[in-house]
Amino acid sequence: MHSLKYIVYKFARKFNRKNQNFPQSWLDFSSYGVYHINSCGSDNFFNSNIFPSMMYNFFQRKTFCLLGIALVLSFGCGPRPPADSPKTVAFSVLVTKDGEPLAEANVFFVPDSHPGSVVCTGLTDSNGVAKMNTDYRSFKLKGAPVGNNKVYVVKEVDALHTKTQEERSAMGYAEGQKYDAERQQRRAAMPLIVPKSLTSETTSELTVEVAAGAEQLIIEVDEYK
Repeated sequence: MHSLKYIVYKFARKFNRKNQNFPQSWLDFSSYGVYHINSCGSDNFFNSNIFPSMMYNFFQRKTFCLLGIALVLSFGCGPRPPADSPKTVAFSVLVTKDGEPLAEANVFFVPDSHPGSVVCTGLTDSNGVAKMNTDYRSFKLKGAPVGNNKVYVVKEVDALHTKTQEERSAMGYAEGQKYDAERQQRRAAMPLIVPKSLTSETTSELTVEVAAGAEQLIIEVDEYK
Protein backbone atom coordinates (compact mmCIF):
# COMPACT_ATOMS: atom_id res chain seq x y z
CA MET A 1 0.00 0.00 0.00
CA HIS A 2 2.91 2.24 0.71
CA SER A 3 4.10 1.86 -2.89
CA LEU A 4 0.67 2.90 -4.25
CA LYS A 5 0.66 6.02 -2.10
CA TYR A 6 4.16 6.81 -3.23
CA ILE A 7 3.25 6.46 -6.92
CA VAL A 8 0.23 8.77 -6.55
CA TYR A 9 2.29 11.29 -4.59
CA LYS A 10 5.15 11.25 -7.12
CA PHE A 11 2.72 11.60 -10.00
CA ALA A 12 1.15 14.67 -8.42
CA ARG A 13 4.55 16.23 -7.84
CA LYS A 14 5.65 15.42 -11.38
CA PHE A 15 2.46 16.97 -12.82
CA ASN A 16 3.06 20.24 -11.02
CA ARG A 17 6.74 20.42 -11.94
CA LYS A 18 5.68 20.84 -15.57
CA ASN A 19 3.86 24.05 -14.70
CA GLN A 20 6.36 26.83 -14.07
CA ASN A 21 3.77 28.85 -12.17
CA PHE A 22 3.53 26.28 -9.37
CA PRO A 23 6.14 25.97 -6.62
CA GLN A 24 7.67 22.56 -6.27
CA SER A 25 6.38 22.12 -2.73
CA TRP A 26 2.57 22.40 -3.12
CA LEU A 27 -0.40 21.58 -5.35
CA ASP A 28 -2.90 24.22 -6.35
CA PHE A 29 -6.36 22.99 -7.25
CA SER A 30 -8.15 26.29 -7.80
CA SER A 31 -11.56 24.63 -7.66
CA TYR A 32 -10.96 23.00 -4.30
CA GLY A 33 -8.62 25.38 -2.49
CA VAL A 34 -4.89 25.26 -1.90
CA TYR A 35 -3.49 22.02 -0.53
CA HIS A 36 0.00 22.18 0.85
CA ILE A 37 2.26 19.20 0.70
CA ASN A 38 5.24 21.27 1.75
CA SER A 39 8.29 19.17 2.20
CA CYS A 40 6.60 16.32 4.10
CA GLY A 41 6.87 12.78 2.83
CA SER A 42 4.20 10.80 1.11
CA ASP A 43 3.14 8.98 4.32
CA ASN A 44 2.58 12.24 6.15
CA PHE A 45 0.64 13.55 3.20
CA PHE A 46 -1.73 10.57 3.07
CA ASN A 47 -2.09 10.27 6.83
CA SER A 48 -2.96 13.94 7.26
CA ASN A 49 -6.37 15.45 6.62
CA ILE A 50 -5.14 17.05 3.39
CA PHE A 51 -5.55 14.02 1.13
CA PRO A 52 -9.07 13.00 2.32
CA SER A 53 -10.26 16.58 1.99
CA MET A 54 -8.83 16.85 -1.51
CA MET A 55 -10.41 13.57 -2.62
CA TYR A 56 -13.77 14.55 -1.12
CA ASN A 57 -13.85 17.75 -3.13
CA PHE A 58 -12.62 15.93 -6.24
CA PHE A 59 -15.37 13.31 -6.18
CA GLN A 60 -17.93 15.92 -5.22
CA ARG A 61 -17.09 17.80 -8.41
CA LYS A 62 -17.18 14.58 -10.44
CA THR A 63 -20.61 13.75 -9.04
CA PHE A 64 -22.03 17.09 -10.15
CA CYS A 65 -20.53 16.59 -13.62
CA LEU A 66 -22.06 13.14 -13.96
CA LEU A 67 -25.45 14.40 -12.81
CA GLY A 68 -25.26 17.19 -15.39
CA ILE A 69 -24.39 14.75 -18.17
CA ALA A 70 -27.24 12.44 -17.15
CA LEU A 71 -29.65 15.37 -17.16
CA VAL A 72 -28.60 16.44 -20.66
CA LEU A 73 -28.90 12.89 -21.98
CA SER A 74 -32.36 12.48 -20.46
CA PHE A 75 -33.57 15.63 -22.23
CA GLY A 76 -31.93 14.50 -25.48
CA CYS A 77 -33.72 11.16 -25.50
CA GLY A 78 -37.16 12.79 -25.44
CA PRO A 79 -40.48 11.03 -24.85
CA ARG A 80 -40.81 7.36 -25.68
CA PRO A 81 -43.38 5.96 -28.13
CA PRO A 82 -46.68 4.74 -26.63
CA ALA A 83 -46.84 1.20 -25.27
CA ASP A 84 -49.31 0.21 -28.00
CA SER A 85 -46.98 1.30 -30.82
CA PRO A 86 -46.68 -1.28 -33.61
CA LYS A 87 -43.61 -3.47 -33.56
CA THR A 88 -41.44 -2.65 -36.55
CA VAL A 89 -38.51 -4.29 -38.32
CA ALA A 90 -36.14 -2.95 -40.95
CA PHE A 91 -37.77 -3.37 -44.35
CA SER A 92 -37.22 -2.08 -47.88
CA VAL A 93 -39.09 -2.24 -51.18
CA LEU A 94 -37.49 -2.50 -54.61
CA VAL A 95 -39.72 -1.00 -57.30
CA THR A 96 -38.98 -1.67 -60.96
CA LYS A 97 -40.60 -0.94 -64.32
CA ASP A 98 -39.62 -2.90 -67.40
CA GLY A 99 -36.93 -4.46 -65.21
CA GLU A 100 -35.33 -1.07 -64.47
CA PRO A 101 -35.31 0.73 -61.09
CA LEU A 102 -38.14 3.22 -60.68
CA ALA A 103 -36.92 6.29 -58.82
CA GLU A 104 -39.00 8.80 -56.83
CA ALA A 105 -41.94 6.45 -56.35
CA ASN A 106 -43.84 6.66 -53.06
CA VAL A 107 -44.51 3.29 -51.42
CA PHE A 108 -47.26 2.97 -48.79
CA PHE A 109 -47.97 0.17 -46.30
CA VAL A 110 -51.33 -0.12 -44.51
CA PRO A 111 -50.98 -2.60 -41.63
CA ASP A 112 -53.91 -4.79 -40.59
CA SER A 113 -52.88 -4.37 -36.95
CA HIS A 114 -53.35 -0.59 -36.84
CA PRO A 115 -55.71 0.46 -39.67
CA GLY A 116 -56.08 4.21 -39.99
CA SER A 117 -53.64 5.11 -37.18
CA VAL A 118 -50.30 4.14 -38.74
CA VAL A 119 -48.61 5.73 -41.73
CA CYS A 120 -45.79 3.66 -43.20
CA THR A 121 -44.05 5.16 -46.22
CA GLY A 122 -40.86 5.10 -48.24
CA LEU A 123 -39.50 6.97 -51.27
CA THR A 124 -37.46 5.06 -53.81
CA ASP A 125 -33.95 6.29 -54.55
CA SER A 126 -32.07 6.15 -57.85
CA ASN A 127 -31.70 2.38 -57.38
CA GLY A 128 -35.45 1.95 -56.99
CA VAL A 129 -35.14 1.07 -53.29
CA ALA A 130 -37.41 2.57 -50.63
CA LYS A 131 -36.51 2.16 -46.95
CA MET A 132 -39.76 2.00 -45.05
CA ASN A 133 -40.42 4.12 -41.96
CA THR A 134 -43.48 4.32 -39.75
CA ASP A 135 -45.30 7.25 -38.14
CA TYR A 136 -47.53 6.52 -35.15
CA ARG A 137 -49.09 9.35 -33.16
CA SER A 138 -46.33 11.72 -34.31
CA PHE A 139 -43.60 9.25 -33.28
CA LYS A 140 -41.06 8.18 -35.90
CA LEU A 141 -40.37 4.45 -35.94
CA LYS A 142 -37.75 2.85 -38.18
CA GLY A 143 -38.92 0.02 -40.38
CA ALA A 144 -42.34 -1.39 -41.27
CA PRO A 145 -45.03 -2.81 -38.97
CA VAL A 146 -44.75 -6.54 -38.33
CA GLY A 147 -47.63 -8.54 -39.79
CA ASN A 148 -49.78 -8.28 -42.89
CA ASN A 149 -49.68 -4.98 -44.79
CA LYS A 150 -51.53 -3.78 -47.86
CA VAL A 151 -49.15 -2.14 -50.35
CA TYR A 152 -49.71 0.54 -52.95
CA VAL A 153 -47.35 2.67 -55.03
CA VAL A 154 -47.75 6.24 -56.28
CA LYS A 155 -45.52 7.78 -58.91
CA GLU A 156 -46.36 11.36 -59.79
CA VAL A 157 -46.58 12.10 -63.50
CA ASP A 158 -45.53 15.67 -64.16
CA ALA A 159 -46.08 17.33 -67.50
CA LEU A 160 -43.10 19.30 -68.71
CA HIS A 161 -43.23 23.06 -68.66
CA THR A 162 -43.42 24.79 -72.01
CA LYS A 163 -42.25 28.11 -70.56
CA THR A 164 -39.20 29.09 -68.53
CA GLN A 165 -39.29 30.05 -64.86
CA GLU A 166 -38.82 33.71 -65.80
CA GLU A 167 -41.71 33.59 -68.25
CA ARG A 168 -43.99 31.94 -65.68
CA SER A 169 -43.06 34.51 -63.03
CA ALA A 170 -43.97 37.35 -65.42
CA MET A 171 -47.46 35.96 -66.05
CA GLY A 172 -50.52 37.70 -64.71
CA TYR A 173 -53.06 35.83 -62.59
CA ALA A 174 -55.44 34.95 -65.45
CA GLU A 175 -52.61 33.94 -67.77
CA GLY A 176 -51.04 31.79 -65.05
CA GLN A 177 -54.35 30.02 -64.35
CA LYS A 178 -54.78 29.26 -68.04
CA TYR A 179 -51.22 27.95 -68.31
CA ASP A 180 -51.70 25.63 -65.28
CA ALA A 181 -55.00 24.30 -66.67
CA GLU A 182 -53.35 23.45 -70.00
CA ARG A 183 -50.51 21.76 -68.18
CA GLN A 184 -52.97 19.65 -66.17
CA GLN A 185 -54.63 18.58 -69.42
CA ARG A 186 -51.28 17.47 -70.82
CA ARG A 187 -50.60 15.63 -67.59
CA ALA A 188 -53.94 13.77 -67.73
CA ALA A 189 -53.19 12.68 -71.29
CA MET A 190 -49.84 11.16 -70.33
CA PRO A 191 -49.73 7.36 -69.79
CA LEU A 192 -49.56 6.20 -66.18
CA ILE A 193 -46.20 4.98 -64.98
CA VAL A 194 -47.78 2.82 -62.27
CA PRO A 195 -51.01 0.98 -63.19
CA LYS A 196 -54.07 2.51 -61.56
CA SER A 197 -54.91 -0.75 -59.80
CA LEU A 198 -51.73 -0.38 -57.73
CA THR A 199 -52.01 3.31 -56.84
CA SER A 200 -54.47 3.38 -53.92
CA GLU A 201 -55.43 1.47 -50.80
CA THR A 202 -58.88 0.70 -52.19
CA THR A 203 -57.76 -0.62 -55.59
CA SER A 204 -54.54 -2.43 -54.67
CA GLU A 205 -54.67 -6.16 -53.96
CA LEU A 206 -50.96 -6.41 -53.19
CA THR A 207 -50.09 -7.45 -49.63
CA VAL A 208 -46.89 -8.38 -47.86
CA GLU A 209 -46.19 -10.20 -44.61
CA VAL A 210 -43.51 -8.28 -42.72
CA ALA A 211 -41.43 -10.32 -40.29
CA ALA A 212 -37.90 -10.52 -38.96
CA GLY A 213 -35.79 -12.11 -41.68
CA ALA A 214 -38.11 -10.98 -44.49
CA GLU A 215 -36.28 -7.78 -45.33
CA GLN A 216 -37.37 -6.79 -48.83
CA LEU A 217 -40.31 -6.80 -51.22
CA ILE A 218 -39.79 -6.56 -54.98
CA ILE A 219 -42.53 -4.91 -57.04
CA GLU A 220 -42.46 -4.99 -60.84
CA VAL A 221 -45.23 -2.51 -61.59
CA ASP A 222 -45.85 -3.82 -65.10
CA GLU A 223 -47.17 -7.04 -63.58
CA TYR A 224 -50.24 -5.16 -62.34
CA LYS A 225 -52.86 -4.00 -64.84
